[in-house]
Amino acid sequence: MKNKEALERIQKCKEEQNDFLDLGYLNLKEVPEEVFELAHLRRLNLGRRFLEGTDWKKSKFILDHNRIQALPEEILKLPNLEELSLEGNPIKDLSLLIALPKLRHLNLASTTKGSLEVLKDLPDLISLNIGGLNIRNLTNLSKLNLLNLKALDLSSNEIEDIEDLEAFPKLESLNLSINKIKEIKNLEQLKELKALYLGLNQILEIKNLDNLSKLQVLSLGYLGGHHGVFPTNNYYRSNFIEKIKNLDKLSLIKQLDLSGNLISHIEGLENKPNLKILYLGHNQIQKEIELGYLKNLRKLSLGFETGIYNIKNLLSHHLFRENMPLANQIHSHNSFKLPPKLEEIHLDSLNLTQIPALSNNNKHLKKIDLSFNIISKIENLNQLPNLQSLYLNNNQINKIENLNQLLNLQDLSLYNNQINKIENLNQLPNLQSLYLNNNQINKIENLNQLPNLQ
Repeated sequence: MKNKEALERIQKCKEEQNDFLDLGYLNLKEVPEEVFELAHLRRLNLGRRFLEGTDWKKSKFILDHNRIQALPEEILKLPNLEELSLEGNPIKDLSLLIALPKLRHLNLASTTKGSLEVLKDLPDLISLNIGGLNIRNLTNLSKLNLLNLKALDLSSNEIEDIEDLEAFPKLESLNLSINKIKEIKNLEQLKELKALYLGLNQILEIKNLDNLSKLQVLSLGYLGGHHGVFPTNNYYRSNFIEKIKNLDKLSLIKQLDLSGNLISHIEGLENKPNLKILYLGHNQIQKEIELGYLKNLRKLSLGFETGIYNIKNLLSHHLFRENMPLANQIHSHNSFKLPPKLEEIHLDSLNLTQIPALSNNNKHLKKIDLSFNIISKIENLNQLPNLQSLYLNNNQINKIENLNQLLNLQDLSLYNNQINKIENLNQLPNLQSLYLNNNQINKIENLNQLPNLQ
């Protein structure tokens, strides 16, 4: 039986001459023959994710995983194909890939358990994803003449030692998340590296990064565990790092993820003028938050939010939830000295009993997440004139109040609280979205003065 959704997408691609076709999550057992009429096609997704920029983005879930077992010879009718994702399909024979002369980006994650020898005939590959293939070391991979690789994803494997990476001198992005690595080492040859993901391993110490002078993204936390493949071997902490150190030479670092470790004190982040995003959730931080010296920081998470990468499946997995590392022990009365240009802060899931008084200089702050705490009163928000998004859902709030100074507020989330009346919203002229479900409200009222509410 023909797959209707697949045929509709193929027809649209043909009519509009789109260079990208996404057939992920359509429960396909074989590649539809109509695909091979699209000789102009440059990018084809038959798997779980496709390349967007430098990251593999999850395809929209429609039906179920594809289970394509073989590449048909008709694939040769797509001579312009530059990107191919086969992730999650049980394909054993990859030999036809060598007949795709323009192939540059290839996703084989969680596919074949057979040989990867075919890769030696694809020396022009730029991006390669071979996560979830039970790879134990990089010795064989280093012999495949992949000298042009710029992005290599080896997440969700069985790698214990970082080695043999000198075979990839042009690497700009390396993902070794969800492995069995205990020590950071043997990275000094990767002079071009800009992004390094080492989360969900067994690392105890930050070290041996001094030669990575171009590094802009470093994750020793949950970022990098892209597609929800959660290990069942007790990796409920991302790593076991106790101290932030040995980052002095990484002057270009823009994004740092240390979530899910054992850090008790924020230190070692001086001289980081380019740092814009910092994740420190699920550590053991208890002291005052003094980060005013991070002059250009835009986003800070001390809670559960891990942003940018699509790892919600991983973090919501029942094994993780049932064995979740303790949250930071930050108290509401702690001092919060925030960076002067901070735009977004996540203080969710910290057992806060009240909204903390943030420092006075918060003119850039646009988003605050205080969800999943035990806050009972809305307060301490009167010095946030440019706040646009406020998340207070899943708390114990019983009254809407003290919002009159938030003239630029656009999004307000108050669901799963104890509110019994809609009130005190008349001075929020820019409010566009309001979430009040799962409260104790019996009457819809006082919304007529919110002209932009959608």
